[in-house]
Amino acid sequence: MSCRSAGTVLLGIIALVGLGLSGYMFLKYEFLSPITPTKDSGLILVGFWDDLDENTDYTPWNFNDDWLVEFSDSPFNDSNYISVSNGNTRFALLQADLIG
Repeated sequence: MSCRSAGTVLLGIIALVGLGLSGYMFLKYEFLSPITPTKDSGLILVGFWDDLDENTDYTPWNFNDDWLVEFSDSPFNDSNYISVSNGNTRFALLQADLIG
């Protein structure tokens, strides 16, 4: 057997062993291990706001150094926990859940 064919056989054996081990690990962790529940942190998402901007439409907050924060894009707002009014500039917490 030449040196090249011995090296090819050795690399083939290493490749087959690696493939076997990766298959075993996949089966072990995906199908054979018991399903463990994940721990919930208990945190609740009450709102997701994007595109914060300066709002100077309401007095006395109509100056460049004194203004309200306004959000113009709200993909999620849970009305059970938070209320938004006054042109999307006033946030009121309706309910507070304590974690614990």
